[in-house]
Amino acid sequence: MVQARRARVLRIVALAMFAAAPAWGDASSPTPASDQGTDANPPNELSVIGAPAETKAEATDAEQPPYEDQYLFEGELPVYDDGSTTDNEPFGQRLFVAELAYYRNDDDLLGDEVEQGGRALWRRETLHWGIIDAELQFSEIDSDYLDRSASGTDLLFTFRQSAMPVSDNLTLDNTVGHHRTRISSLLHSGFRYRLPSSPILGTSSTLVGTDSSFRFTTGKTGTYRGVALPHFEETGGNLTTLAYETRLNEDVDVGGEVAVVDGESDVRDHTSLLLAGRYTLPEGAQEHAARLLADDDGNLGVWTDSYQELRAGPTVRYGGFYFAPDLAWTDEPISSDQMGLYLRGDIDSYRYTLSGGYDYLETGLGSDGVGSSNAHSTFFTSNLRASRDLGLGLNGNLAFRQFSGGLINDDQVGWRVNSFVSLMTNRGQARLEVFNAELNSDIQSNERSQRGFWTSFDWRLPQDLRLTNEVRVEWNEDLRGDTRRDEFSTLMRYDPSDNISLSLNGSLYRTEGDTFSADNGYSFNADARWAFLRNWFASLSVNYNAATYDIDDAGLLIRNRTSASNSIWLNFGYAKKSGRPHQTFGRTNGRAGTGRISGQVFFDENRDSIRQPTERAAAGVVVLLDGRYETRTDAQGRFSFVPVPTGRHEIRLLTEDVPLPWGLDDERARPVEIGFRRESRLDFPLQRIN
Repeated sequence: MVQARRARVLRIVALAMFAAAPAWGDASSPTPASDQGTDANPPNELSVIGAPAETKAEATDAEQPPYEDQYLFEGELPVYDDGSTTDNEPFGQRLFVAELAYYRNDDDLLGDEVEQGGRALWRRETLHWGIIDAELQFSEIDSDYLDRSASGTDLLFTFRQSAMPVSDNLTLDNTVGHHRTRISSLLHSGFRYRLPSSPILGTSSTLVGTDSSFRFTTGKTGTYRGVALPHFEETGGNLTTLAYETRLNEDVDVGGEVAVVDGESDVRDHTSLLLAGRYTLPEGAQEHAARLLADDDGNLGVWTDSYQELRAGPTVRYGGFYFAPDLAWTDEPISSDQMGLYLRGDIDSYRYTLSGGYDYLETGLGSDGVGSSNAHSTFFTSNLRASRDLGLGLNGNLAFRQFSGGLINDDQVGWRVNSFVSLMTNRGQARLEVFNAELNSDIQSNERSQRGFWTSFDWRLPQDLRLTNEVRVEWNEDLRGDTRRDEFSTLMRYDPSDNISLSLNGSLYRTEGDTFSADNGYSFNADARWAFLRNWFASLSVNYNAATYDIDDAGLLIRNRTSASNSIWLNFGYAKKSGRPHQTFGRTNGRAGTGRISGQVFFDENRDSIRQPTERAAAGVVVLLDGRYETRTDAQGRFSFVPVPTGRHEIRLLTEDVPLPWGLDDERARPVEIGFRRESRLDFPLQRIN
């Protein structure tokens, strides 16, 4: 009896301490019904937070729920600009964004473009109907800028419903309006080649199970124009696709898709069938994938990709591909009329990285008289971290190309070697790179050579300030004769406060040679972001480029010329987030809570994966999260997704909007791990594709 009395006393003391818990972790405070909205938890799904006080008071000792650390839930509450939080928000996260945009680009050589309009986005997280968002965009465009020529007004509307539970093992995604067809890593992607997505005006539904998914898409075909705001132009066709993917066991995934196109102005009517399979060993030590594409005209395409981690340490990638000349897939052009293979090896360690590979590419497989070509190329890349402050690198490639048939018959040999040294000092990080390249050809006008060096210095400054200087000198010999180019660039970023960000990027250059006695120019870009009031923001980007040519060659009609281009991109908007996530029992994608993903897309001229002051940002490029959620890069090539559930996700860049000859060496979706309350950064350096 003494023990029973002692147990009752301890229970009373424990309950008293629980009742006196701090307010931020008060599990006994009832949640007002008016704050829960229509998606409030039903009585049988109440968790510790949000359960009515009388329900907990009536529970017996045996019915008490297990203890839950209340601090875990605090991280999911909205955090405002001033750092404050509130636990009075209703369940169900909400987002509303309204934004106006104006873009103007004037170019003496390439044409002019004016865009103006705005967008409004509303998003709501519900308990039983998934995440619902609606987006409305209106734009007016008047452009004669090369391939972006367009005019008129447009109104785009998209309604999405994501992750709606259908049963214990099934969820449903629905999209209606203007959107891109969904990309699948199994069906469409490869290490070297992938099938593109298509902009459509229509509907798409995806039913996702534990080990399989089924997708249906139908709509009108079109293309997007514009930089600041997408402008949809119908191309007169209809596209319908059916896709199915399933996991046969832990190691094997298979899938297939049928695409039907009719009435398209630039593509013949056709039906295409795509089949794919992937075999993965446990822990990802090996992965082998094969894909087969065929259309109703009997044209075939096949490509394979393999990845292996060898016992000695290196990883090896290899594969082959063949695409018939007239092979068709949806309404988007693909890399048809070519065949080849590739082999690549990589060794990574803390001190050094080594990469090398071989490629073979043959084009002009048909007999249409246009001509054919074949190319053999090899490359190597090496980086050594000699010490904590010193890094060394040596890169090179060698290519043999042969053009035959048609109007051109030519044998070419090209090579390039560059080396660099990087040194960390008390004042900052210095880098020096020396490069030399040459192209030899049977046709003299095709021959060229290039050599030079560039050096940069990234100053060690306070965290809110960045300053980088770069000097580049190169000598070229080509059809214009011998020329020398000198360039000086500066990149500066300053964040005086949490709600203000300023950046400045400028360069000066001068070219002297046999044809041009002087070629002077400069480039200037300024970018400012300002959150001037709570939930209100504005951004401004200004770019100006000018060049003056003094031509000595009397055979040229234009002896002196000045060209210039300038652009302005202005955004003004309102964004508000509210609500807190619905409480769930178990994990959906990793730990509880959310994080964010951000990054930048830029033209990586020197292929070092780091943006230099002279390297331009890629604006208006579509970035996909998990193959479903998309955003476009801004004037500085930046993108972000927030909030993102913790755990593993995939980020993909759609290179359809990237101008040739730029692209990605590896176009597969990149994995990214999202941590609780953390930001994960993933940049996309665009490189010149051979």
